[in-house]
Amino acid sequence: MTNEEGFLYIILFISFFIILAGYTTLTITYTILRQVKNKLSYGAIILAGIVLNFALLKNTNDVSWLIIETLFFAVPMVVLAPPALIPDRLKAIPSFPRILICYTIIAVLDIILPFILIITEISMIPFIYWNTPLSNGLVYICLIIGYFGIATIIYQLIGKYYRV
Repeated sequence: MTNEEGFLYIILFISFFIILAGYTTLTITYTILRQVKNKLSYGAIILAGIVLNFALLKNTNDVSWLIIETLFFAVPMVVLAPPALIPDRLKAIPSFPRILICYTIIAVLDIILPFILIITEISMIPFIYWNTPLSNGLVYICLIIGYFGIATIIYQLIGKYYRV
């Protein structure tokens, strides 16, 4: 095994455990949010989770780790946002297995994204590798907006093909 392969296995191993922690976060948050009937409170809880995650990650030393660490708390919150915040597009709130499918698809994309940034050398743009709270914040906001859009598309496809 070469050093590069060993590093890749370590990254994937750590990502696997972060995904498991994300499943736990998703389950607990879903259980809590099922009890909330007010959409404003529902949205406030999700927004608080996303902001809390950024507060913990704003000083991360590497954008790749920032992307992978969003799997723990931010991605579960983003996956739970579209069913409640866009009820016109989504006919009904999906069942929990469908939410798990959505989280899994986004988690796989989240693990692949740092490698794409490294291969294409986008991660070497000075603004990104300075790792200031501002640059990390902009990367984080772009991630959240992108994952929200992907989650919405996934829910629409699930509703279209599997009838929620």
